[in-house]
Amino acid sequence: MPTSRDQSLYVKQGRYIDFGFEPCANAFFDFYVNPKYIDPPLLDIQDVGFFLFLRKNVNPGNPTWKMPSTRQMQRRLGIGWGRLDAIMKRLDFAGLLQKESGLGQGEKGENVSNTYLLSDPLPTLPEFLYAFRDILKEEWKGYLREIDPASEIESPPVSEIESGDRETESVGDPKSESLKQTSYKQTEWDDIWNSVLEVLRLQLPQSTYYSFMEQTRLVELCEGAATIALPNPKAKDWIENRLARQLRQLLSIEGKMKVETICVVIERL
Repeated sequence: MPTSRDQSLYVKQGRYIDFGFEPCANAFFDFYVNPKYIDPPLLDIQDVGFFLFLRKNVNPGNPTWKMPSTRQMQRRLGIGWGRLDAIMKRLDFAGLLQKESGLGQGEKGENVSNTYLLSDPLPTLPEFLYAFRDILKEEWKGYLREIDPASEIESPPVSEIESGDRETESVGDPKSESLKQTSYKQTEWDDIWNSVLEVLRLQLPQSTYYSFMEQTRLVELCEGAATIALPNPKAKDWIENRLARQLRQLLSIEGKMKVETICVVIERL
């Protein structure tokens, strides 16, 4: 049932995970408004602003307290009814503002207020990917299968990922390449590696990421193989045995080529 244009919203706490404002906002920008994983993204900036408005004002400690009516919200936020209704529907689809009861008739024929559960965004990349596995981009469905085989997502093998209009240059002998070519390739590899690190930062425990991945760099990337340099010898075994499969998948996605081998070398800073 639709929400009345002049109805009060009774908002209760749903799946709260004790987020502070900054971690909550980070989760939104890393996942929900990011077209990297789902395109178009689940939410836009205005949806996030409305969610944070509700989150700030919900008061579960006072059972007699209630949110402003939808009409009052429109005036306060400076938006029309159609836009507010669309925002609420997108938040509902994202599992963040779910309606518990619809518009109905009370004993005397009056409208019965809607009740909503307000839930914080999912805090980690694996949780987000799994929750929205059916609408992910195809390459991320494949990545989810790599990190969670139980996800039961049908995905084409990495070799079938289309490169689109982009042509990947083959990597020749570094000694025979000009400084300009080498610089161009290294810049492109740096961009690819930064994208890989961004995903790993969202997935790995913070201590693990900063211990093993923070000072790594992509030295070379060609069809079938990637060479990664790192300053910490203790991280070499961990990366080769614990993270190689995920790195192959991420490099295949970000570099738009099939990567089957990861070579890790020690680089003194």
